[in-house]
Amino acid sequence: MPLQLCQRNTPATWSCYDAISYGIIVHRQGKILYVNPAAVNITGLQSEELQSVVDGREPGWEILCENGLPYPTDASEAQANAISILSGNRVVFGLLREGAEHPCWLLADSRPLSHSGDEAGVMVTSFVDISPSIQAEESLKLTRFALDRAADAVFWLDSAGRFLYANQIACTLFGSAAEEICTLAMADFYPECSEENWLEYWSRIKEQGSLTIELVYRRRDGQEIPLEITANYLESNGKEYCFAFARDISERKQAADALRESEEKYRNLVECSNDWIWEIDKDNRYSYASPRIYEMLGLTPEEVLGKTPFDLMTVESRLKTYEVFMRAKERLEPFSLFGKHPSSQGWASCGGREQRDADL
Repeated sequence: MPLQLCQRNTPATWSCYDAISYGIIVHRQGKILYVNPAAVNITGLQSEELQSVVDGREPGWEILCENGLPYPTDASEAQANAISILSGNRVVFGLLREGAEHPCWLLADSRPLSHSGDEAGVMVTSFVDISPSIQAEESLKLTRFALDRAADAVFWLDSAGRFLYANQIACTLFGSAAEEICTLAMADFYPECSEENWLEYWSRIKEQGSLTIELVYRRRDGQEIPLEITANYLESNGKEYCFAFARDISERKQAADALRESEEKYRNLVECSNDWIWEIDKDNRYSYASPRIYEMLGLTPEEVLGKTPFDLMTVESRLKTYEVFMRAKERLEPFSLFGKHPSSQGWASCGGREQRDADL
């Protein structure tokens, strides 16, 4: 049964508050006169507790403060919030229900019921649960904090290529403050991204959902930085966005160039050697053979690729060397073979050692 004001001259209109989905509390100078069912649910207090407040057996608003309204339960802060609500101010506060780990966040809005007669000084305070908004705001704050301090440059663009957001690394990369960046477009920092080119990029991002490209960005000071940019498409509330992550790949490029240079030096050394140098894969098939093979066996490197060393031996040599080769390979030990080529009938010796990825 809904709680009602147990006094004379109760306004008949208060009964309409019973069906309202948000909390309603009617009070005068801190004494609670009426509480609707929704307020009972919101506060989490027992009906008997609130009934005693309404009947005047308890000091009214203070019992709510003592039971965790408002949150935090610090007495001075709770009292300050309570006074602010009683004074007719809009107040956002947390209500810590019994047994709950986190408060329920409410917006309190107080209005005078009447300014004359028996109802003078009576206030009506409504409570609206804004917990989802508070939680969404907190989640957004944490996400923004993480993005602002991400190791890669993060920026958001609209469908026209205009900046909507840039994190700290992006600001350093572009050499501008976030406020300035958000007044510009991608073409202002990367001239090659003209309006026509942007439309092409946008079409690919939208079609594929995600696009990764590499480009060289020239800073205002003339420094060129190779970037890997991953752009992701998102549509929300009828608007289209591009969320991009840019990574400086200078070190990766330098490592790749160093590896390429090292491989070129190694290949030059191998191809100038007087020995025939070769590699085989896990299936014992040639994956590389140096040009020297032609002088030794009369075969070009292309002719032996995909074959095994035993394909180049006579049957007799194959039977003698196979066991030695396989045992050395299994044990990762160096091996030395001596066999006869079936076409030239020449003899040759070779040696090697298995190398696996972990050894490289």
